[in-house]
Amino acid sequence: MTRMLILVLSFFFVNNSFSKVCFSLKPIDETDFNFNDDIEIESFDGVKLAANIFTPKNKPAPYPTIIFVNSWTLDEHQYIKQAKQLVKKGYQVFSYSTRGWGCSGGYINVIGPKDVKDLGIIVDWLEDNTKVDSKNIGMAGISYGGGMTLMGLAKESRIKTGFAMSAWGSLYEAMYHQETPRLFWSSALMGTGFLLGRVDDVLKEKFKKLIFSKDTRAVQEWANKRSPIQYVDEINKRKAPVFISNNLGDNLFQPNNVWRFFKKLKGPKVLDLNQGTHATGELSGLFTVSNYTFKRLHVWFDYWLRNKKEKSPLQLNMINIQTDLKHKRESISEEDSKNAPVLSLVLNERKLLSGKMIPKKLGRDTIYSGLDTFASTGIPLISAIVDGHFRIPVYSFMPLIDPLHGLRYTTEKFEKEVRIRGIPKLKLNLDSHEKPFQIIAYLYDVNEFGAGKLITHGAVSGSKIKGEVDLEIVATAYDIPKGHRLALVIDTKDLLYAAKSLKPFKLDLNFDGTSRNYLNIPLK
Repeated sequence: MTRMLILVLSFFFVNNSFSKVCFSLKPIDETDFNFNDDIEIESFDGVKLAANIFTPKNKPAPYPTIIFVNSWTLDEHQYIKQAKQLVKKGYQVFSYSTRGWGCSGGYINVIGPKDVKDLGIIVDWLEDNTKVDSKNIGMAGISYGGGMTLMGLAKESRIKTGFAMSAWGSLYEAMYHQETPRLFWSSALMGTGFLLGRVDDVLKEKFKKLIFSKDTRAVQEWANKRSPIQYVDEINKRKAPVFISNNLGDNLFQPNNVWRFFKKLKGPKVLDLNQGTHATGELSGLFTVSNYTFKRLHVWFDYWLRNKKEKSPLQLNMINIQTDLKHKRESISEEDSKNAPVLSLVLNERKLLSGKMIPKKLGRDTIYSGLDTFASTGIPLISAIVDGHFRIPVYSFMPLIDPLHGLRYTTEKFEKEVRIRGIPKLKLNLDSHEKPFQIIAYLYDVNEFGAGKLITHGAVSGSKIKGEVDLEIVATAYDIPKGHRLALVIDTKDLLYAAKSLKPFKLDLNFDGTSRNYLNIPLK
């Protein structure tokens, strides 16, 4: 599978043909606002940026202004539906295509230094050419636009507040967290980038190094320049208000990524964690005004840019988690999340096909790479969508987990409901026998028949290991029913990730009397 994807992508690397999508909308005739879709702003290096603007007709100037930034593969027309609603409330709404996308020139810079300079020039243009209220400028975007929003807050002091959706804190973590290349999502981004944008040789080079785990330090240096978490102190200096909305099933910008960023923020802040995968929690807001996340966007900007603070439903400095499509959302303070109880489960050497999570025992469990097991995150992207939005989870039948290539550990039946909230953490004592290794850890809710419903997963890789490994599992909000068990499955392959090496390896999980192998699960 890995070789196949790389061969397909090599087609794009060899054929440098670009199909950048560029179009304009017809004039929109409304009594409430003016619309201009023919804006072209020349940046510092001569690159021209395409944009559009909605300006109120019957509202007093100066106008509080919202800057929307495009997602990967999309352009400045992405937010037209929301812009029409916001301009009627008195906002001036400016949307632009970052360089390399839509009708904008240049090459994709991945919120790098050129994109940051572009943003400064855009704010200059607004001040020179519109009746903008310079003290009340907000910024928002989905995915690529979400990352740019967080970077904009750090680098452009005239941006008062930001609303980032499906964003990232650390780009390097998104691509290579725990030394594990994100094969599916990195490939999808590069493929669509070649088809719909303009990718330069630098981005191609970084991608290839990442997938093949070559010169990762250079990739990290490049990615850190594009990681808002590296500049969070600049946001904190002025205590800029930040709203982040991401999705629990997002395997591109996993929730752990923005959760870490959120914890570092010192000013007013909110974190929403929704059901669904990348960008799906907010996607419907591009076509309808009933989307939950975009309703929150309206409330957020009303609060900060229009001073509509009385009777506002906003609760600042909170983490809001959508636990299930059937249930209400839960709100917890950051202090509550720090002091949450933890269920600590100690792994014990398995007997026959399955181990127990009970007191320690001497010995070791061994598995081999080479083949996958029935443990899986499912079909990339599709499984996350149907689980997050249609309640059709990924199942695996626990007795079928291949004991030669996977390890399985289960609890006893729980006597009461167990509510998982947060980031589970796994500590293992491993020996990869000097070979590069990769392990994928899955948590399952197992019913009385042995069917396991995937709760969450995590991955870690390395050049070699003989000792302790910390594996951070993707944050989740899940309720295990009374009478069910929790299962931990460990194997060496998953479709979401590129193998660290094609060399086979043997992996020992040690129980030598001094080693501790355990799973810590945060609870409500």
